[in-house]
Amino acid sequence: MVTRHFLHVSRPLLSFSAVIALVNVLFSSSPSRASDSAFMVNPSPAILRELAAELDGTLRIHVLDSWFPRCIDNDRGGFLCTFDRDWTPAPASRQPKTVVFQSRMTWVAAQVVLHRPDLADRCRPIVRHGADFLLHMWDSRHGGFLWEHPLPSGSPRFRQPKHSYGNAFAIYALAAASAALDDPALRDKAIATFHWLEQHAHDSVNGGYFDALDLDGTPLPVREPATTPYDIPLVDTVGTPFGCKSMNTQLHLLEAFTELYRVWPDARLRARMDELLHIMLTRIHAWPGTQYMNFTADWKVIPAPISFGHDVETTFLLADAAAALGRPDDPAIWRAGRSFVDHALRVGWDPENGGLFNTGSTLYGPTPPFVKIWWVQFENLNTLLLLHERYGLPENNPVYWTRFVEQWRFIQNHLIDPRYGGWYREVAADGTLIPGPGSAKGWQWKAAYHETRALLLAIDRLKRLAAGMSGSS
Repeated sequence: MVTRHFLHVSRPLLSFSAVIALVNVLFSSSPSRASDSAFMVNPSPAILRELAAELDGTLRIHVLDSWFPRCIDNDRGGFLCTFDRDWTPAPASRQPKTVVFQSRMTWVAAQVVLHRPDLADRCRPIVRHGADFLLHMWDSRHGGFLWEHPLPSGSPRFRQPKHSYGNAFAIYALAAASAALDDPALRDKAIATFHWLEQHAHDSVNGGYFDALDLDGTPLPVREPATTPYDIPLVDTVGTPFGCKSMNTQLHLLEAFTELYRVWPDARLRARMDELLHIMLTRIHAWPGTQYMNFTADWKVIPAPISFGHDVETTFLLADAAAALGRPDDPAIWRAGRSFVDHALRVGWDPENGGLFNTGSTLYGPTPPFVKIWWVQFENLNTLLLLHERYGLPENNPVYWTRFVEQWRFIQNHLIDPRYGGWYREVAADGTLIPGPGSAKGWQWKAAYHETRALLLAIDRLKRLAAGMSGSS
């Protein structure tokens, strides 16, 4: 059982609420540096290091200390997902054990082990705890990972027993856990999951992967609106029409395959990564810098709003996959990736309040509900700094850095809960808290995965940029 926290506090020990208050004072943005032109346009190495320290303190307090060890379920295994604003856990009946949430929290702990040596000893038991539960979610009869363990019974609204998206995150977590624990058995289970998807979900005719799968791995058929009873959903848990494919699933399969390729550089896996990159660039990428969301089996577009968060997330994941394949400067990848961010900043960014809206129309701006969701802000944070390093510095163009700082201040000022710690799920356009579910700290779709990746990568990138400037001065 893990009981230690991630922030070192000298005695006398403070209560958690007092620690939160102290951190908010230490890392507050007041007086706001957003008004400091030197900070916004031409940051010095000292400012970059100071900002990295802010992000690091936030990671430790509002991610690691907020989630661990309270989310560890020592009774039923795995991780608890549902928490109220004050981190009160919901009863067991409201704690579904989905493969996506369990995988994401396992991956979070594994990334801390791999990237933060000072915290590795504390997180290894968490990685093992999560990986052990994931292995119980494997279907010993049919193969593949169940969407939820145990599967709900007797509910006509339960959408699918298995999903390529869920199996993708299992691969993602197990590959990272195998590296963090030096455990080849976890890598082998990730490889087995890849082969299972190849056999059942891969479309050998049109390319890509089907989304929703039956228990035996068969892709579930299309449900026609005119003939499907009203109490039977037309879309699966991820939001994809049954019998179809989605940007979301192809993207996260690419993400998972990239993680697996780092521990298992297999030729067939590489071929599937190339296939998915080609699909992302030629089928899913849409003018002038966004993505189609859902498709029929043969890649005909199904109309849907665009997702600014997925667009900026895709920029990073495309670049990460290309780098893993030895093509870090692939011009087609970077053209598409930059177009996603430039379009999101032009159409989805809130120039009055800061932050990125959730959904929108390609050219007409955000669409209701006009909210700022936590994961969208963190994916934008990570990608903005990536593009600042790639384009902003060599072009002497401050736009990505300026938006990065504004995005970080929006997160600090509006998404962090100053009383109980952690992030709100969503806030209104002006940053005010939306009462009710918007204040929840955890549910099956709100793990710590987006923010952990964004903060770890941004901290390392800020330090690298500072070191580069210091070395050249």
